[in-house]
Amino acid sequence: MAAAHRLLYRGALSLPDSHLLLDGLSFTATIADGADLFNNPLALALESMRGRPSLHFLGTTTLKNVYLDFVGNVSVDIHPLSTITRICFENILCSIPITSANRKTDHGIRVSLSDSSDVGTTDILIYGQLKAAEDPSDEPVPSTSTSTPTTLHLLAARILPTPPPAVRPPRPDDPTPRKPPPLFGAKRKREPSGLRFELGDSAKRSKASHAKGKGPSDGALEDDEDALERAREVMLHMPRSGPSRAGPGKSVRTLGRDARVAKRDGEFKVPMLPARLTPLPSEPQSSTAGRSGHTVDGKHRAGGVLETSSPEDVEKANKATVKRAAVRCLADHGIGKDHDEFNELFQMIYRGTSFALRSLMRPQEYVDLSQPLNANVHVYPGDPQYSCCPALTLSKDGVNVQAISMGSHTGTHVDAPYHFIADGTRIDQIGLERFVGPALVVDLTAKRAKEKIVWADLTPYESEMRRRSGEGGSIILLLRTGWSRYWGTETYLEHPFLDERAAQGIVNAGVRVLGVDTLSPDETSHEADFAAHRVVLGAGGIIAENLNHLEAIQEGEWIVNLVPLKLEGCDGSPVRAFAWRHVRS
Repeated sequence: MAAAHRLLYRGALSLPDSHLLLDGLSFTATIADGADLFNNPLALALESMRGRPSLHFLGTTTLKNVYLDFVGNVSVDIHPLSTITRICFENILCSIPITSANRKTDHGIRVSLSDSSDVGTTDILIYGQLKAAEDPSDEPVPSTSTSTPTTLHLLAARILPTPPPAVRPPRPDDPTPRKPPPLFGAKRKREPSGLRFELGDSAKRSKASHAKGKGPSDGALEDDEDALERAREVMLHMPRSGPSRAGPGKSVRTLGRDARVAKRDGEFKVPMLPARLTPLPSEPQSSTAGRSGHTVDGKHRAGGVLETSSPEDVEKANKATVKRAAVRCLADHGIGKDHDEFNELFQMIYRGTSFALRSLMRPQEYVDLSQPLNANVHVYPGDPQYSCCPALTLSKDGVNVQAISMGSHTGTHVDAPYHFIADGTRIDQIGLERFVGPALVVDLTAKRAKEKIVWADLTPYESEMRRRSGEGGSIILLLRTGWSRYWGTETYLEHPFLDERAAQGIVNAGVRVLGVDTLSPDETSHEADFAAHRVVLGAGGIIAENLNHLEAIQEGEWIVNLVPLKLEGCDGSPVRAFAWRHVRS
């Protein structure tokens, strides 16, 4: 490649919904005539793509429908052996006659420099422009045209989200730059002979030299003495560190006629900093909704638990938010901080709001109890398989839409009584309060494959089940076997299962919502009698299956959410199960 050009990127374009690549593309920038590539956003963006095999082909775009940054002079070349790429570009750019005054094609090829579809990412446009042929061939193609032969050059431009700023000529009301001091930047050898005050022995030597005629001329001495006298006055009459009560004195007048001085000291106020749009690197952005505790930000711990920031810090930030809201509320009603009753009203609003939101002042910790839905999802033998395929694509239809096919008992889901009871309640007929409640987790991890869970295993929890179910709430009993770790394997089908008498004991203890981390509370086999299903659902209860991460909520006071989809007349529904609790110090 010639020395006047720099290779920015060499690679291919990947087509949407296809494994075919348009290879043989090279992006180069002209570096002659003192071009500054560091101030060329397009060149820097393409340089950062080095090492990537391909960029994303997004489709065609009309040049007049987008804002383009033509600065940079980035050219695109196609390798002579890349036949498919050349044919594709010819069909897009050469099929329509070029009639524009700037001799550019009406359409261009839009290319993305990012893997995401975010509108804020950098996109470029490859277009063509007719230019005079630099090296006409010895045997030109026969033509009846008498015009100069032209060649279609491929160029790249950066797509801007807004129109580029227009450069306007200066106007008379534009601010004038500050006038520099008279001696600023003057190249003059300093001579101590111009001083009027004594500097010791050096002053005597200076006077002696002037007496001998070796000093500067009288005119130069007079100018220097005036300037140094002004400097001496400024240095000897420096203002005090505190606020001055006197008006502008002689030291201010020595600055010249163009100096601008405030009428009174203390008038200048430091402006408030604008609100920070992005967090500092040391302060990760919190996903708490106004730090009210609806969600918590942080890294995942084992079991899907989120690590939160200090509860004291979050509580302090929440109280500060309440204080600001109280001040704004009073200001909206015409009560400012200088009002006589501001403090009393502020304290009433702040304390009342803090008391009403006392349960939300501290952050909340969340645990995901759901299994992922993907190609490895376990379904009960005989149930419909799960599939999720594109129905509409962004490149063809302008939107991404997936077609989902699955049964009502796929993944983490809940069973309604209608699942086994002919006249049982449908999933949409159950109140939402039945799916939300405090959790009681029973540790049954000692159970082996296909081992029964008998009532003796649950007897230690009987009193707790009766107490909490008798408090008027909907207690959710969760049987933790630890079998969720086998999700996606054949071992998952060999889970422990609930004995009929144990299921009856659970119902007799007042429990109406049962959750398991297995495929079913009954044994998974072709000869299963579904005794546990019939007992629990026959009592009007609800069963949640395929739960996950129950070990994370074994200890503590957790609230479990198993809210289903509102599928009218259905016997069950997939859910996004999760648990939450208030973070305590």
